[in-house]
Amino acid sequence: MKNKDPSWKFGFPASYWRLFFSRILSRSSGSIFSLLILWIAFIDTHSGLVIAIIGISQIVSPAILSALIGNYVDVIDRRKIMLVSQVVRASIQLSFFIYIVNYGFNLIFSVILLFSYSTMGILYRISESSYLPDIIDPKKLQNANGFLRTSSNISGIVSTAAAGVVIILIGAAKGLLITAPEFLVSGILLINLQVVAPKERIRKRVRSELSEGFHWLLGMRGLFFLTISAMFINFFFNMSEPFYVVFNGVLLGGSSIVFALMLAFYTLGDIFGTLISGKIRSIKHTGFHWTMVYGFTSGVLIFLMTVFHNYIFVLAINIFIGACLGIGGNTWLSYAQRVVPSEMRGRYFGIDSMGSYAIMPLGEAIGGLMITFYGVYFSFIFSAAGLMASGLGFFAIKSLRHLGNELDDEVENLPA
Repeated sequence: MKNKDPSWKFGFPASYWRLFFSRILSRSSGSIFSLLILWIAFIDTHSGLVIAIIGISQIVSPAILSALIGNYVDVIDRRKIMLVSQVVRASIQLSFFIYIVNYGFNLIFSVILLFSYSTMGILYRISESSYLPDIIDPKKLQNANGFLRTSSNISGIVSTAAAGVVIILIGAAKGLLITAPEFLVSGILLINLQVVAPKERIRKRVRSELSEGFHWLLGMRGLFFLTISAMFINFFFNMSEPFYVVFNGVLLGGSSIVFALMLAFYTLGDIFGTLISGKIRSIKHTGFHWTMVYGFTSGVLIFLMTVFHNYIFVLAINIFIGACLGIGGNTWLSYAQRVVPSEMRGRYFGIDSMGSYAIMPLGEAIGGLMITFYGVYFSFIFSAAGLMASGLGFFAIKSLRHLGNELDDEVENLPA
């Protein structure tokens, strides 16, 4: 049951714009917080192993708890879940500040809090993805997602630069104090969100409810194969993407400016791809854009970038790689939100997140080993070949190839 919510700019309801500005603030706070923690840890320990442990501690929770979290997202008011998540994350950031200022960096303390912090993060993301389709006209959903993803990327870029300024002006430890208020304001913006009560269902044992989610996904053959393909594509992507710094150092001469521009152009491409996906109505050909654009074309571009590693060419290529990511990500999310029933969305996004977060560290680990033993050139070529093979292989599956064709209504574009 939905309460009345007036439309604002572009015909999106007021609740959408509250989510929009909440996302900007939470991404800003999260980006600054993460960089400050890494800086404090490295300055205190000068250990690459400690940095790796901190990274892993934020992946473990989504990998093992996403499906369980998704189950509860389907039965609890999603607005309240998002609000609680923001408040708890602000409290964790404040706890970090108090502890580090008084006692200094402690790895065990940090791992425990970061595990909790990432748990709240995946709780928020699954809730937001499940909530948004209940307040947005289906025809406007892809553009709504595009705005959210774009704003998040821009906020991340600005915040990364801001974190450096914070370290210079007041120091990393004191800088932690300014991140918590952003999360609190982000939470306050969610207080008056349009209430969408979860559809009532007969409660069962958690195992049975999760099993129900898996069985539902198995029955949606196209979406099921997309979920499986995501594990392969994300695996091969993570064999190369996290190692741009190595690629730059070995094949491009190691310029910090070129490395920064690689990341910037990649993000700009993501923003462009996200926005253009609604314009080209990619959701009506979800299977094609997921497998052949995000998968196959990304592989081709990484291959070309590796073979012809002139820095100007590499920068240009990264715009297109980012665009493939933006098109693929926004198309998949918008399609899933359109076809997955409201009462099943939490479990679907939980299952999807569990698979992605479980496979990505493996891809990164194997990519690192390949670089160590065979070099960055071989590793990136292998990553590219894996992406191309995954894209072509899954495109050959009929139910995935035609995914999205059943959406016979027009996707509404925003006014120019």
